[in-house]
Amino acid sequence: MTTRPIDSFASAFPISSPEATTASESTLWQIASLHMLQRIIEPLLAVKECPSPSFPHFWDSWTRFAEKIPTYSLIAERKKQILENKEEWRPYIEQAEANDPAFYHRIRTLLETGSLKPIEQGMSGTYLLLDLEGVPQYILKPSDEEMFCLNNHKHHGTPLGEGDIQGEFPLYRTAQAGTLSYLIAERLHLTNITPKTALICHENPIFFDICDTLSFNEKQDFIEKTGPVDREKLCCIQEYLPHTADLFSWILSHDQAATPPIDERDFEDANLFLWMTYDLDGHPENFLLSPSRSHDSYHLHKIDNARTFPERNHGFSNILAFLPQAELPLSAYLRDKLTNIPISSILEDMEKLGFTKSQGALMERVHLLLHLAKQPDISLYEINLRMMILGQPGGKEVAYENLPIKELEKQLQS
Repeated sequence: MTTRPIDSFASAFPISSPEATTASESTLWQIASLHMLQRIIEPLLAVKECPSPSFPHFWDSWTRFAEKIPTYSLIAERKKQILENKEEWRPYIEQAEANDPAFYHRIRTLLETGSLKPIEQGMSGTYLLLDLEGVPQYILKPSDEEMFCLNNHKHHGTPLGEGDIQGEFPLYRTAQAGTLSYLIAERLHLTNITPKTALICHENPIFFDICDTLSFNEKQDFIEKTGPVDREKLCCIQEYLPHTADLFSWILSHDQAATPPIDERDFEDANLFLWMTYDLDGHPENFLLSPSRSHDSYHLHKIDNARTFPERNHGFSNILAFLPQAELPLSAYLRDKLTNIPISSILEDMEKLGFTKSQGALMERVHLLLHLAKQPDISLYEINLRMMILGQPGGKEVAYENLPIKELEKQLQS
């Protein structure tokens, strides 16, 4: 098995070129590292002009534009958007709580009796919800602390709107995307792949606000110009999975020739999940491994489904396509799942969570998957390849063409 590039970023490096002769097992470490490097570089290219005079959690280069950009009016605008977004989704949360009272009661109880601990890793504001014994139970992600949002404190915050961000970085709707992803997993009977996820509004003094870096006098002036501090936030809450290791850590801790023995059914389910959500952030740290009961294989879990359901099919990311198991042909089990996708129910879920503009892109993917499911001996790798080609200029036609793998790879690199 030779290493094959499945995205334009990886194909720019010779260690992952189709001409490489090293077995994919021995290059997985390098490929995973490239995906992590892409995760770091991609945001650096996304902001057209990165604004901040006095806010060190913003992009450093904002200071160059501070005199030209109406910073305070932009911040006031974003604050208004954040508040409106929260109030818009409060009725949905109330209905969800009425439909699943036991789940929400457990969360509410933990939020009242437990504590939140910031997670320093990653590029978004993320918090562990700990119980009274300090044991992690859930992961909480405020919508306005995501990358490029106003209250991101990890040097990826801006007061800019979505039109000022290049690439597929949804702003102020990642909580809804994560919730929708879990609903789709339920529809497809894939809840073994991703932890239970829901929307919730929660207020906590530990949450970061843009004015937290200001002095007392600066803060008073700032609040007068931009509006009051609001630490009640719309959040996405996801069950914490104990006794797991992320795929990237596993790769780094093993010999470069090693690949994790992932449960075959989980591997197929995870690929289907990503094809349906069209994940733009399928890097190795967003996949967790947990030992099976027999300890001879790993179960696979996908976390952090915030960058999913784009309005156009572009930027698909799936590190699983580099694993040797991706070379296996589509099983009868997965073919059956592909031909029985409950599309009407999924479209209803998308409408409820505000993703009607993403329905067309989903239907493009479903039609392609139904077409590919009819091809004998097609591999998971080829399906991933065609999913990525779907987002290229002219890709909607090429993704259906009867081309060999090498030609598809060349198309992706062009």
